[in-house]
Amino acid sequence: MSATSTGPRLAVGTVIGERYKVTGYLGAGGFATVYAGIDPAIERPVAIKILKISGDDGDKQADAMVQRFRREAKAAARIRHSGVVGVFDVGKTPQGNPFIVMELLNGRPLDVEIDEGGPLAPQRAIRLMCEALDALAEAHRLGIVHKDLKPANLFVTDNDTDH
Repeated sequence: MSATSTGPRLAVGTVIGERYKVTGYLGAGGFATVYAGIDPAIERPVAIKILKISGDDGDKQADAMVQRFRREAKAAARIRHSGVVGVFDVGKTPQGNPFIVMELLNGRPLDVEIDEGGPLAPQRAIRLMCEALDALAEAHRLGIVHKDLKPANLFVTDNDTDH
C-alpha cells in the first residue's frame, strides 16, 4: 500500500488542526493512533484519533479507508447518548492524515477489564451489556449499524456505576 503513515509518535506539545495540543500517547491499532490532548480555547481534554494513512496519493485501498474513517466520525457525531463517545471535530494533519477529535474517556476497554479482572460477575455483566445495548439501540434508531461490536470496542468508564 502506498499510503502515507503518520510516522513516529507525535511529541507532547504538537498542535493538530491548528488547535488541539497533544498531551500524551494513548495507544494505536492497525489503522489509527490515539493521543490525549487539550483544546486550549476552552481547556477541554480531548482524544485525537489520527488515521495512519491518507487518501491523497490515489491509492484506492487508502482512499476507501479514509472514506470509512470519515463515515465513522459522521455516524458517531450523530448519536447523542451517554454510552457513545462524543465527537467534537474532524480535520486533516499537514501530512494529509484524517483525524477525529473526541471526548476523552477515563477508564479502559472491556477486554482489558476482563483480561485483568477475570470473568465479570453476572450482575455486572448484565448492567454493562444493558448500557451497551441501549447505546446500540439509539444508533439503530438513527439507521446506524455498528459492524465491529466486541469487548475491545466497549469502554468501561466508571467502575462504580458500570457505565
